[in-house]
Amino acid sequence: MDTSCQQKVEPDTNDKRLLNEFRSPPLRSRTAVTANKARAILVAREAQRGVLYSESSCTHIMTQMGLELHDAASTGDYDALEEYVKSGKYDLNLKDIDTHNRTALHWACQKGYVECIRLLLEYGADGSARTSSGWTPAHCAAESNRIPALRALHAALVPIDRKDKFGDTPRRIASIYGHHDCVKYLLQAEAELVERRKTGGILEEEDDDFSDDDNGSA
Repeated sequence: MDTSCQQKVEPDTNDKRLLNEFRSPPLRSRTAVTANKARAILVAREAQRGVLYSESSCTHIMTQMGLELHDAASTGDYDALEEYVKSGKYDLNLKDIDTHNRTALHWACQKGYVECIRLLLEYGADGSARTSSGWTPAHCAAESNRIPALRALHAALVPIDRKDKFGDTPRRIASIYGHHDCVKYLLQAEAELVERRKTGGILEEEDDDFSDDDNGSA
């Protein structure tokens, strides 16, 4: 979890519903995770073919994986993210199994990089993508008390009240972590969502709660 910008309230570890996310590895540079993946692939190939791979080959494999999006989103590197997104070569909804199926948008919301969030959504990133435990990007933003990130999602007509596989909404996550201002904002946003649904502002199929179909490896 990111503690560099703000002090966070530890969740109640007796709440079994949160343990899946709370026990996940601490947030770190996506570059380190990507490099580990590349090395693992190289080791496997070397074992099979006896070939040594250069650093440039390692970089090429990383590019094929498409996780540069996650790197850029998690560090707030807007220029790099814009280049990747506009190239059309990357799957904006690629899930990283090393971080419980987070997408680039999950990372941008977790870290609160609003411009990156807007860019990803503008080019078609799924605002309701699910992690292994059913967390949407809004859950990640709520956990880290990133109200501007939640505002960006809400302004883009992304539902910010969807339940995870344990039945918890982003507001519930914010409450558990003691983010009172975040809870207050989400209460207001949820009231607006009710009105949006009445007027058809959110499509019904975009407003379902978590199911196994949302995440192939759940």
